[in-house]
Amino acid sequence: MTAPKEGMSCQNCMYYEKVGQGYGDCHRYAPRPNSSFYVPRAEGVGSIKTDIHWPKVFDANWCGEFQIKQ
Repeated sequence: MTAPKEGMSCQNCMYYEKVGQGYGDCHRYAPRPNSSFYVPRAEGVGSIKTDIHWPKVFDANWCGEFQIKQ
């Protein structure tokens, strides 16, 4: 689905922070945790791992909360 208006994409949004070629982080809301997952260890004692991060987006993505960079 294409953006409703030309230029309405993450790369043109004030909440976007470019991280690499063609993608970045959305800073519209606070970072969110991934689903927890079990990480086994060689010594038989594992741990539960939860990553917290900004949502990853592509330059051409868009959403209804777009705000033009000023």
